[in-house]
Amino acid sequence: MKHEEIVTQLSSVYEDCCEGDTHVHTNQWKLSATEEKGFTDAVASMVERVWKEKGLPEGDIDKPVVAEFAKRLWTGVEKGYGKKLTEVDFSSPDNEMLAALQKNVWQFSAAKNYQQLRALTDALIGDDGKLRSYKDFKLEAFKINDQYINQWLQTEYDLAVSGSQMAAKWVNITAQSDTLTLLEFDAVIDSRTSDLCRSLNKTILPINDPFWKTYYPPNHFKCRSTVWQRQKGKITPADKIPSADIPPMFRVNLAQEQLVFPPKHPYYDKLPSSVENSLKDVLPKDPVTNLNDLNKYFKTYASENPDDFKRGFHIIAEERNARNNGSTDSRGTIFLKKDRLNNVIESLNRKNSTFEQEDSLSTLWHEINHNKNIYGSALMNKTQRFYMECANEFVSRKTLPDFIAKLGKEFSNPILTEDRKSTGYNTMVKNIDYLFKKAGLEKEGLELMKKLAYDTRYDKIHQDMINETSGLLVNLNKKIKPIQARRIVRLCVEAGQKSISTNERVDMFFKG
Repeated sequence: MKHEEIVTQLSSVYEDCCEGDTHVHTNQWKLSATEEKGFTDAVASMVERVWKEKGLPEGDIDKPVVAEFAKRLWTGVEKGYGKKLTEVDFSSPDNEMLAALQKNVWQFSAAKNYQQLRALTDALIGDDGKLRSYKDFKLEAFKINDQYINQWLQTEYDLAVSGSQMAAKWVNITAQSDTLTLLEFDAVIDSRTSDLCRSLNKTILPINDPFWKTYYPPNHFKCRSTVWQRQKGKITPADKIPSADIPPMFRVNLAQEQLVFPPKHPYYDKLPSSVENSLKDVLPKDPVTNLNDLNKYFKTYASENPDDFKRGFHIIAEERNARNNGSTDSRGTIFLKKDRLNNVIESLNRKNSTFEQEDSLSTLWHEINHNKNIYGSALMNKTQRFYMECANEFVSRKTLPDFIAKLGKEFSNPILTEDRKSTGYNTMVKNIDYLFKKAGLEKEGLELMKKLAYDTRYDKIHQDMINETSGLLVNLNKKIKPIQARRIVRLCVEAGQKSISTNERVDMFFKG
């Protein structure tokens, strides 16, 4: 869509929404001097980039300007919703709604900036088909930015406020829908009321009526209508239900869809996938300061890494068994000792972690790896459990750098991939690791252990580890007898379970 088409569409829907609406909204966003300078500097830098690069920047958005748009719009959401995302319980419907609204605000801000940049790029060329002078380009850029910022952003902020008010109301409506089953449309009736909302006023219908999928407010920009939830009331007869001429982009229940902005807004027209990809780098990450924040963080992590939680993520809580650093039910619930919980929380706010923090992340990763097994937990005897834990801990420590990278952090303590003294499984894992290294089978050994840890029933890992590891050894050297290979594998695990190193026995094994 060309800039001129966007101007035409938005001029119509942004301004022609409340009859004679010339009043000043009381929910205007205001910038401090510092914020104003930051916004101005970001826009100026964007204009310079377009001139210098003679086109759209890499990724098709200007991330500082996207952040400035999103910052303003998000203040509107928090104002309207009446709660902050950082303050609500992670398992609450409010958290689910606010998290979705926040994502939508950033998506909308990126789409807005993409169209802004396209307009700026088009402005590089004059009506004569030639490159404009720098002076003329700056004049055109000023006009474009005036529209996107001074003329349109206020209206979009107003929608963020009203839309989030109705989103918060929808959360409450849903929670009480068993007892308060009706909704009544309530328009503000005065000289500025639109014909659309006036015609819908006092309509009463059940919450699940299809009417609300289209006419739940807001129904246009600067819409002031709301709804009231009722236990009783005279339901509007079918032949009396109004079918008002609602703007096409608003023919959606934004709150039910967990959106602030209509998905058919012109900003989204022909939006390239590069915009969504670039947006991932600028989406806000809230500080992790407590257990509630930690659970929010890993709820998001699990949605982005579903293979790490085969049965979904539930909760991270404090471990009550003093003998355990951590444990899990393999169904999305993970327990960590209090000191390890605190270390994990602290580490997520740092680029580099201390040894203790990274060791605690190792414990968490060990428990997450249990949740990656496709079968989940199983009944096991003591010996089967040791083999299962050996496979899981082996894989956990070898893939620890990958986990740290997924958290957006730098891996600082490589010794933890070889030797983790805080776990009771350390010696048997070191024994198996030494066996693979001595045989030159590090790569093959890791792939085998991944298959055991992730794709094998826990009560079958015992025999499969013995048989398949010994098979690798026999294939490596035909002089090695299968019974000898199985014996050395068992020795590595079962002596290791008693904290006995088998390195000398492994050396002797390969010497024959």
